[in-house]
Amino acid sequence: MNIQKAINVIDKVSIIITEKVSNSYIAESLENKMKPELFRDLMDRWYSKQGDLFDFYLNTDSDIQRYLLEALDIEVEANKYPDHESRVLACLRDEKSRWEVYPFETEVLYQYMLFGFCNSLEILKTISSSAWQTVEEYKIDSYGNYLNWSIFWLNASPEDKIEIVEFLINEKELMTTHPDLECMRDQAEFLNSCPKEVWEQHATLFRWGNAAYRYHQLASSIGYDRLKFFYEEWLQGLPADVSADMRRLGFEGCKTMVPFTRYVNERTDIGMDEWMKDHLSSEDYKNYKKSEQKSEQ
Repeated sequence: MNIQKAINVIDKVSIIITEKVSNSYIAESLENKMKPELFRDLMDRWYSKQGDLFDFYLNTDSDIQRYLLEALDIEVEANKYPDHESRVLACLRDEKSRWEVYPFETEVLYQYMLFGFCNSLEILKTISSSAWQTVEEYKIDSYGNYLNWSIFWLNASPEDKIEIVEFLINEKELMTTHPDLECMRDQAEFLNSCPKEVWEQHATLFRWGNAAYRYHQLASSIGYDRLKFFYEEWLQGLPADVSADMRRLGFEGCKTMVPFTRYVNERTDIGMDEWMKDHLSSEDYKNYKKSEQKSEQ
């Protein structure tokens, strides 16, 4: 993957954010590219974001993202899949990574914005000490929002930019966001209203919870018949009174219960601890384990 191309994309977008994204830029990017009613809906959505390009971009599909980048004279590679539905199916059904499905330029910006959307700038301490020094040197507010991340990026050294882009590209799929966009938006709105002194505490709890939610979702992917078989097997291993209660609830009532989904995942060799270690940052995982140990005392 072209690291310099990724840096150029983030550079251009960071510049327009720090200069304040104009309504005319959004309108000119999208006008005549879609039906008038969709255009009006997108403009209303943009107005509601009050200049937050991260939030707007993350909640649009890759065609809209393409238009936004092309309006900045960024060349975006050809689509790998013909439409939104085929891209979603490739990720969900065919288990392809987003890097394999979406154009590189729209995706690298998506991953950068998602990373910034979900983290305060203090996360930089775990990626590059010199990047964190930039935050301190320029007295950049560590509060995680679109403006602070853009100010940081424009002051970051070329070496730190390379390191951050490599981190985004080489990391496993980001599993610390909620898979449901509405829930992700609700979490973001909650964080935006949080006092700075407790922002990171709540953001960390969301990252833990979202990763755990995605872990438990894995159980449903093994197929109905196999899931039903594991349900019967699970019942046999429970204490008699608990087993009787779970049997009364039936398979449909139990199939999304956390104890059952964890059992299913572990039966298919997907341990929760290993999953959390693989999908949280090293700092988040360390704190997650500390919290887990504390709750067991």
